[in-house]
Amino acid sequence: MRALLVATACATFLCSTTPAADAENEIPLNWWIGAYGVDKLHEEGFDGAGQTIVISEGGLYPDSPDLVGADVEYLPLSEECQEVIPLDPEDEIEQSLHGTNVANMIVGQGGPDNIQGVAPRAKLIVVQVRNTDNADPDDPRTPSCIEEAHSVVRKVIDRNPTVYSNSVDDGDLPKYAPYLLLTGHLAFDAVGNNGTEAPNDPEELETPTPGMVSIGAVDPEGNVADFSSRQHDLALLAPGAAVLGRDIDGNLTEINGTSFASPYAAGVFALAKQRWPQATDLQLAQSMLRTAIGAEGEIRHDSATGSGLIAPYAFVHNDPTGLPDVPPFLPASNAANVNASGDKYLPFYDVLDGTRDCSGLPLCEDGQLRAPRAHWLPPLVPAQTTAEGAGAGQADVATTGSSDDVTSASPNRPHFSPRAGLALVGLAIVALITSFGVRRHR
Repeated sequence: MRALLVATACATFLCSTTPAADAENEIPLNWWIGAYGVDKLHEEGFDGAGQTIVISEGGLYPDSPDLVGADVEYLPLSEECQEVIPLDPEDEIEQSLHGTNVANMIVGQGGPDNIQGVAPRAKLIVVQVRNTDNADPDDPRTPSCIEEAHSVVRKVIDRNPTVYSNSVDDGDLPKYAPYLLLTGHLAFDAVGNNGTEAPNDPEELETPTPGMVSIGAVDPEGNVADFSSRQHDLALLAPGAAVLGRDIDGNLTEINGTSFASPYAAGVFALAKQRWPQATDLQLAQSMLRTAIGAEGEIRHDSATGSGLIAPYAFVHNDPTGLPDVPPFLPASNAANVNASGDKYLPFYDVLDGTRDCSGLPLCEDGQLRAPRAHWLPPLVPAQTTAEGAGAGQADVATTGSSDDVTSASPNRPHFSPRAGLALVGLAIVALITSFGVRRHR
């Protein structure tokens, strides 16, 4: 039964597992730390200290051996509301396993036989989410519990955390979603586990999701994982295939999913924010894309690799303060929202269900939101992707260049390059931890 629970957990989320014995024999512990220079960043003192990362998950086992000594704050729903929005015991275990393994990716404390996180000295806030569709409509407590589920995120946003990461799906869009979109912070989101199925689906292109920087997954060799979704709004890649997590018995086990790539990206972003506290989130986003393995200093894109593989060492050591304080991508559709002074605006109804009055919310100017500080919209046209670009996703990248070249700045990197047929696409910024229910791993 316990083995079944682990497998079911990863079917529900964006992951899968392999028996612990296989993982111990075949997968180096914490390879995702040494492969891209995160270990060297830790040695240099960039470990997330002073930064706060928020994740939304269905549950958490805070006594995980990897989290002992970590600064983790778990914000569960009240016991009353957990009754009103119920889960069966197996679902609760599944969701808590997933949340714990996502947390380990960020603030795992390492040590012998333990998982090392990317930002072990950061503070991690774990917000419990549940699908409010499961609430009993006849229970008089339901309205207040739905309000509780929605408002907890706004309360966390008010604490001004560094960055957000989301690895769950199929939840409600809370009424405070616009507040999350307007804070000016960066949010990472697991792109999903659909592999090469239906890349650039026209229906998806017609309904882009604002507020997300979508992260795909690579394996220890730097290959794009077979399961990692190929789609137009993929932004970047990070380790998420053949990483290690904990099963229900606390044993190390292989886990796979873009769920684990997104928190990796958020942790790396926190390290860069620690190094460059004066930089804006948009400048850091510019730097993250420009230093990606395969980018070679430019911002490029295809639906298999996004703009490249995040290069932590190069990113953290690249000064972003001279980069534009604007999103790396702004879709052509925003051109109509450029006023006479050249400022880009996004009509408020694009964010808030047709409501133009944004009085009292951040970034509100005369009933409209400044686009660079509101969110980035994906484009409404697909990226130009070759058949090769929709495939497994590994190619060679040049290794020559100056010491400032991103190809020589990140130690121990695998070969990687973007695909043919590159096209700029919209990248989503600003937090949208808006799934108030457990999101399926894509």
